[in-house]
Amino acid sequence: MSATPSPDKLPIAESGLASEIQCGFSFDHYGYIMRQFQLNGYEFLYFTDKPMTERYIFLRHDVDRSLDKALALANWEKQLGVKSTYFVRLHSRYYNCFSFPGLKALREIMAAGHEIGLHTEFYDLAKVFGDDGMEVFAREKRILEDILELPVRVFSPHRTTGSTNTDEIHRHLNVLRTNHDMLCSFDERFQRDVKYISDSSGIWREGCPCNYLDAFPRLQILIHPIWWYRDHIELEDPIL
Repeated sequence: MSATPSPDKLPIAESGLASEIQCGFSFDHYGYIMRQFQLNGYEFLYFTDKPMTERYIFLRHDVDRSLDKALALANWEKQLGVKSTYFVRLHSRYYNCFSFPGLKALREIMAAGHEIGLHTEFYDLAKVFGDDGMEVFAREKRILEDILELPVRVFSPHRTTGSTNTDEIHRHLNVLRTNHDMLCSFDERFQRDVKYISDSSGIWREGCPCNYLDAFPRLQILIHPIWWYRDHIELEDPIL
């Protein structure tokens, strides 16, 4: 196995000049962002890690649509010396964690040094089918653990705005935390005094993360792999 390159050796663009890197969703710009955080002393943490420094980032990926895109980003992060948490769905119409390609992708994401979490859809499934939401969540957790052959220690709810009642879902989340002794990306420790930024719908509503270098000592950054590309933009149908 080749050694992980040191931060000052990371490939950030063919030119190698930060001044020429344009904000966007290219892997080059992603590498530039991560390299700058590293050079400014930020530690990348799993949600289950205990911070050992004053500056740290919880880097999170909601895998809404494509495990292939997630794996490509995971391998790029390995080259960058960055670790993150990939939250996967069990009910996506676009990928199947049970399939041979799906299981292979999950194992390779973990082998690249990343953690897998549950991107739960308990709330929507309970509403659509009239099931008990707590039982749906317990079933999702058990199934994902069987697939991974590892405990699942952290979860993040899918579709928490728009179609769902925010107050109601948070009441459910409090019960899930207690019943399953799991961490949630919405926990206070990941929200209080932690700057949250997201590329939801392919838009940085508060600006690109490269604008936050040195602005906040603690961040939670949500990045959806579907928006990011190595060579060209590959946008297909809207995410459902």
